[in-house]
Amino acid sequence: MSTALGAFHRYAEGLGAEISCPLVAHAWPSGPVDDEAFEAMAAALLADIGLGCDMILLDLHGAMVTQSHDDGEGELLARIRRAAPGVPVGVALDLHGNITRKMVENCDVLIGFKTYPHIDMFETGAHVCRVMEQIRSGGARPRMALVQPPLLAHTLMMNTTVDGAMADIVALSRAAEAEAGSSGSLSSAAFRLPIWPRRGPASLR
Repeated sequence: MSTALGAFHRYAEGLGAEISCPLVAHAWPSGPVDDEAFEAMAAALLADIGLGCDMILLDLHGAMVTQSHDDGEGELLARIRRAAPGVPVGVALDLHGNITRKMVENCDVLIGFKTYPHIDMFETGAHVCRVMEQIRSGGARPRMALVQPPLLAHTLMMNTTVDGAMADIVALSRAAEAEAGSSGSLSSAAFRLPIWPRRGPASLR
């Protein structure tokens, strides 16, 4: 699979690890996720994590809003962190995620796509795995810093294959990743349609 999830599977198979994938769910952009659906999905993940694990890898979008939680992924990650406080958590996100402090505080690695149209999903997952392998091998867990400028970007102006602001931002993100001591850099264009105050572009490194 040319997805972050596919990269996770390849990494785990290379380690000879036992793999568990309790949930795969997709949805087109629409209204808030029903609470019942969110709770069912969260319960499936938490039940599996409760059986014990050495690492958690999540392929998320980053802009989920539910009936009760403006920050769906942040709420999910907080629950996972409470359920497995010592287990490293790595997350791959879409370029259009609305990155929040709650997400950052409840995972160890957060890497996002750098292309739109999205053609680097597998590469993003592999990047997450490289950093998670450093943690698994006894290295330090990365420290992340989040910046959210007061901006909203138009979806039709986020194409990273043409000259423009988004391509320039991604180039800066790649340059930041190349700096000594950097594990990764994320520049999110965000998903502007949800009506909540924390939506908007973000930079994380």
